[in-house]
Amino acid sequence: MSKVNAYISDASEKPIKPKKEGLTPQQKKLKNRNFRAGGYSVILTLLALAAVIAVNVFAAMLPSDLTKFDTTSDALFTLSDQSKQIVSSLESDVTVYLVAQTGNENTNIVSLLEKYEAAGSRLDVVYKDPVLYPKFVSEYTDEELEENSIIVVSDKRSRVIPYGDIIVSTVTGIDYTTYAYNYSYSFNGESEITSAIDYVTTDVLPVLYSLTGHGETALPESILKSIAHENINLKDLSIIASGIPDDCSCLLISSPVNDISDYELEEILDYLDLGGRLILLSDFTDKARPNLDALMADYGITVNSGYVVEQSAQNYYSLPYYLLPDIGRHEITAPLIDGKYYVLFPIAQGFESAEAVRSTVNLTPLLLTSDKAYIETDTESQEKNDGEKEGRFMLAVAITETVDNGQTRIVCFSSSFFLEQQIDNLVSGANSDLLLNSVGWICERENSISIRAKSLDITQLVIDQGSVDLIRTVIIFVIPLAVVAIGVIVVVRRRQR
Repeated sequence: MSKVNAYISDASEKPIKPKKEGLTPQQKKLKNRNFRAGGYSVILTLLALAAVIAVNVFAAMLPSDLTKFDTTSDALFTLSDQSKQIVSSLESDVTVYLVAQTGNENTNIVSLLEKYEAAGSRLDVVYKDPVLYPKFVSEYTDEELEENSIIVVSDKRSRVIPYGDIIVSTVTGIDYTTYAYNYSYSFNGESEITSAIDYVTTDVLPVLYSLTGHGETALPESILKSIAHENINLKDLSIIASGIPDDCSCLLISSPVNDISDYELEEILDYLDLGGRLILLSDFTDKARPNLDALMADYGITVNSGYVVEQSAQNYYSLPYYLLPDIGRHEITAPLIDGKYYVLFPIAQGFESAEAVRSTVNLTPLLLTSDKAYIETDTESQEKNDGEKEGRFMLAVAITETVDNGQTRIVCFSSSFFLEQQIDNLVSGANSDLLLNSVGWICERENSISIRAKSLDITQLVIDQGSVDLIRTVIIFVIPLAVVAIGVIVVVRRRQR
């Protein structure tokens, strides 16, 4: 056998191993560590994205009071406890319509309405575009409504809230360089909406009758509007013409110039004997009013002839007959005491307790002078004269008497000047609050609306010069030097490794 044949024979006897083929580029990438790490990153990113979407979907399903936080200084979008209580205790359905074109809704009003909707299951907020529903407003009012006005509706009645009553503008002065008015703006949305909800759901609306025919002092327009805002109807009354109606929740006698007649006195006393209610404003006058004095005397009040002058510097403002009285604790005055408000009471008569009065009559002083006050009987004098009565006098008093038909309630004020706008502004509206609280107590209004408007004006940040210098030093020197120092430390540590 030749060498060639022998070699072929040996080769044929050994098994032939298959030749290994090299990995394809795609296979090499799959085995690449960086690719695997990148795949994990993609998966984790997709999972994180899915989690974010799920959280957002879940958050969108939550009520707005859990997802939106009120960071405004005046808590513009936070409902008061009173509003929450009224909305959460609704026994019938209420719908609040916001009348505005789609996309033109006032964001402040929308945020507040979301809070209302979340506060009670029986209140719904519906947006009505007047372009899409041109006849909707006419179902509730004949007036043209400005955009972003509100209509509150229940099965009993409805109330329209104009936009101008929600965003309230007040003239604060004149810019004499342009002769344009300067305005202050406030957000009165919660007060108006809560009052409207109470109005459309209450079963009984009290009626306050104001006595006429004796030169009575008209209440300021702002006070009348506030009383109406308390959902109390106001009507004029002539006792001579029609007597006192059966639906009279309260009789108002507002500082008459002339005395009431004997017939009117008897009618009023009979009304009070049956559990009637009375608010009496009595101003200092030189005219004798024996019947009015007799009315107050029947309930334990003696009226001093003259006006009160204070000798205690802590108990008057500017002039000794512009009184800053002590406030007695009562359901009427409790909010003023708790809020640490002052009451400014100018040109007032002095009340005292009558010596002889029925044991069933309970008298609680609301406003009191200091014990250094005196009754000035000489209008030309500015100093205390001999014989002028000195002591502690009542300026306002609350009276109750239990009778067969319930409870008689009376509030007497020894001045009506405390309701003038300029006087009221000096004590931040505490004077008008005193009267409104009295009306609420007299009429037994459980849901008296005591929510104040909230300012929308921009508050300027005032910083003293020392703070300005400190802030400038920190920004210009301290922070840059700190950044450089941190950089140096990092570089040094890296070189030491």
